[in-house]
Amino acid sequence: MEHALKLAETLAPDRDAILNEREQTHGSFPQNASMWDDMLLSLHNAKFQKAEHRLALSMICLKIARAAQHPEVKDHWDDIAGYAKLAAEACEK
Repeated sequence: MEHALKLAETLAPDRDAILNEREQTHGSFPQNASMWDDMLLSLHNAKFQKAEHRLALSMICLKIARAAQHPEVKDHWDDIAGYAKLAAEACEK
C-alpha cells in the first residue's frame, strides 16, 4: 500500500495521495459517476419491491463502472458477485 501511495504522489503531487492511489484501482471519479448515472437512468422503469434489490443493483452499477476502467482488479468482480448474492438472499425474505 505504501508503494502505491508513493507512486500516486508522483503522478499528481498536489493532489491528496489517497485520491491518487484510489484512481489507480478505481478509475476516474467523474468517469465512474457518468457511467453509473447512465446505468441508473436506464433503470428508471424498474419495479423494485425491496430496498435491498435497489441498493444491490446500484452498487453493481458502480462496480461495473470501476471494472470497465480497471478490469484487472479482482476486487471489482468479487464485489459484483457479493452484491448479487446479497440481492439473491433478499429474494428469499
